[in-house]
Amino acid sequence: MASPFSRGFPRLYPILDFGCVFPAGCADVRVRRERLCGLVGEMAEAGVELLQYRNKVDADEMVLEDARAMREAAPGMKLILNDRVELVRAAGWDGVHVGQDDLEAEMARRMLGADAVVGLSTHNDEQVRRADGEPVDYVAIGPVYRTASKLDTSPVIG
Repeated sequence: MASPFSRGFPRLYPILDFGCVFPAGCADVRVRRERLCGLVGEMAEAGVELLQYRNKVDADEMVLEDARAMREAAPGMKLILNDRVELVRAAGWDGVHVGQDDLEAEMARRMLGADAVVGLSTHNDEQVRRADGEPVDYVAIGPVYRTASKLDTSPVIG
């Protein structure tokens, strides 16, 4: 399988978390799209090459529309959708990041194909060892530090 990172993995891989941008949610579609697209556009201008969007609160339809708008805001950036494998192609995105309790990485790879980016979260030595045999492009390890952006974190590994 050819890696989508032929020039190497980017030095910076930000995660745009909807819950951090809008802690109380955002029902106004115009406001949310303007803010999300503005952030994505600013990151593209700053040289960010790879970005993950994580939205754990909204329905698929809303996440899909957010993702389509963000794709338009940053046409050259690699965009990774957190968890929602079934929305990646419809949004015109480049891949997915799955966790230990999400769809298995092998199934995500089958659904998206060899050219898609597939990332996998790990939280301990055993998961890292298993990830080595998975059809993924990168493995995330953590949490290294305590985070306020997620309520369901694994223990901090330092």
